[in-house]
Amino acid sequence: MITGIILASGFSRRMKRDKLLMEIDGIKMAERVIQACNKSSLDELILEEIAY
Repeated sequence: MITGIILASGFSRRMKRDKLLMEIDGIKMAERVIQACNKSSLDELILEEIAY
C-alpha cells in the first residue's frame, strides 16, 4: 500500500497570506495538489492541516 501525506500549513509569513488558497491558472494550490495525488498511483491520501 502506498500512502500520500499532504501537510497543509498554508499561511506564509513572507507573503502574508495563505498560499494554499492562491490560484494558478484559476485553480487553488491545494486543489492542484489533491488532483495530482488522485491521478497518481497512491492507494490512500491523508490531508493534515497544521494550524499556527
